[in-house]
Amino acid sequence: MALLDSAHRVSAARQERTATKSGIHPSICLVSGFGFIVAMALLVHVTMAALL
Repeated sequence: MALLDSAHRVSAARQERTATKSGIHPSICLVSGFGFIVAMALLVHVTMAALL
């Protein structure tokens, strides 16, 4: 149990260090990724509607 707690502490410290180093919150990346997918789907939809 102590080994598991120690591993969790190391993992949390590593995650905190990488989060502050990158400066970009993961949720921003997630939202921008979904936004890109939606924008591309809309672009394809409009292009196909214009061609047909």
